[in-house]
Parts: sequence; C-alpha cells; structure tokens
Amino acid sequence: MKSLRALEAFAERCDRLAVGNTGVHRFEGGAAMDVADPDGTAIRFHYATGRPPFVGVHSQAVTTTYTLYDVPMLADIPTSES
Repeated sequence: MKSLRALEAFAERCDRLAVGNTGVHRFEGGAAMDVADPDGTAIRFHYATGRPPFVGVHSQAVTTTYTLYDVPMLADIPTSES
C-alpha cells in the first residue's frame, strides 16, 4: 500500500462489503492486514516505511522454489489508487 491511510481505507471497504479480514495490525514502522481469497489463501496487504510498495511471489507448483517480482501482473486493471 502507498500509505497507512490507504491500508485503513482498504480495511474499511472490506468491512463495508463483508469481505473477511484480520483488520489492520500495526507494528514498528508499518501495518498489515490479511484477506482470504475464495480458496482460503491469505493475501497480506502491508504498508511499511522503507519497503517497496509491492512485492509479488511466484511459486513453482512442483518445487519449493519461488521468485519475487515488483511490478503487479494485473497492472492494467484500474483501481481507486490509480
């Protein structure tokens, strides 16, 4: 997230739409919240000073290897932050 306020606004929107979430949990230097996708996989949204605004993880189904990427793959989908 670009800011703590953006994360809080996202949490408020999840609550309005009855999307299950953990609420915003603050920690030294930032905050995070988890939202479960339809399969129950937790997706973490975070804001922290000194960290990149986006970190994606691509994992291989048959191995335990993964790679990180910093450009969202769904970047062409408009959002209220765009």
